[in-house]
Amino acid sequence: AKGPDYRLWRSFRWGRTAEIIVLDCRYERRPSQQQYISPEQMAFLKDRLKNSPCHFKVIMNSVPITNMPLPWDVAANDRWEGYPGQRKELLDYIDQHDIKNVWFLSGDFHVCFVSRLEPSGAQLSRRTREIAVTSGNQNPIPELLTQLNAPQFDYGVHKARAALVTFDPEADAVHVRFLDPKSGVELYSKS
Repeated sequence: AKGPDYRLWRSFRWGRTAEIIVLDCRYERRPSQQQYISPEQMAFLKDRLKNSPCHFKVIMNSVPITNMPLPWDVAANDRWEGYPGQRKELLDYIDQHDIKNVWFLSGDFHVCFVSRLEPSGAQLSRRTREIAVTSGNQNPIPELLTQLNAPQFDYGVHKARAALVTFDPEADAVHVRFLDPKSGVELYSKS
């Protein structure tokens, strides 16, 4: 489709285990209007989060939604943090509707990490988790994620890693593993 009917965002279901919600965080972005995603896409996202019959809701972003530490703030306008109104709207929606088992899966930062969206706070959205993966390009900053004042990061590395994520609705658990892509050695494993 082209023109007004063109849209990249959609969702797919893996039975009743997970709904994969794919966002378009590039094509509809309007920095001058503080719009990260269009109002129509935001309504779609909220509908899928609230009304999905699936146990897990997995939001696929092109870039992270995590509140990143200082070294990344210079490029905040390239991700959710640079659009604080829409970021807050989405996170408040998760809290107001008590939407559990939301996971974000992101890329495009040339890093691998596992984080909570915020460094602190008891709200559900602040405890929501994000997994970031890289396809191979490297960013030297993430080695500091677990060492700097960034307590929400369980894991952070600037090298390419194979990511394996297992969703288990019976155990109400998500198991995240990162492996060295050459040797297959497990470097991170946590449920």
